[in-house]
Amino acid sequence: MQQFSRFYRGADVIPIMPYPDLREGPLNDVCFMMLRSRELMKIVGRQLPQLVILQTWVLSPEGKLPEIPELRVMAYQAMLGGAKTLSFFHYNVDVWSRTPCFHQGFVCLMYELKVLSCCYADALIESTMMDSGVLQAQFSMPGEPVRMLRVNTKRSSAAGLEPLEIVESTISNCSTVTG
Repeated sequence: MQQFSRFYRGADVIPIMPYPDLREGPLNDVCFMMLRSRELMKIVGRQLPQLVILQTWVLSPEGKLPEIPELRVMAYQAMLGGAKTLSFFHYNVDVWSRTPCFHQGFVCLMYELKVLSCCYADALIESTMMDSGVLQAQFSMPGEPVRMLRVNTKRSSAAGLEPLEIVESTISNCSTVTG
């Protein structure tokens, strides 16, 4: 703990590199690593921007990139968890070209994430990881209905969601949001 507290006291930004796709690990590691980092920030009394770096390289011997739906779920967790910056390590044209449609899928994902970022830039976001492995995030904006995103972080069905499914819904028809 002492080493981490020194690091958090001297850092300008906190890099978080969950790489949960390594060896097919649990994708909700993104959320949990961000939460642990925030707890350390509370201990040292400093709130720092979080930079989340996700895996876009192949792991030997399988030689398999994370799939776009996996990257999508990890990116949503980072963004809904308040990451100030999202990065993907690393861009390698030769490696990405070996996976059919990866480039095209990645471009579509970046567009989707940009739209998400723009639509909810001014929203108050409250995220909770449920025991089921589903991340629930509520978005509150003045004068707008409260919205909810549900993100299944599992590679199997959970809480009524398909594997890696993300669903958005309106949960309130309130005309104003306070707080």
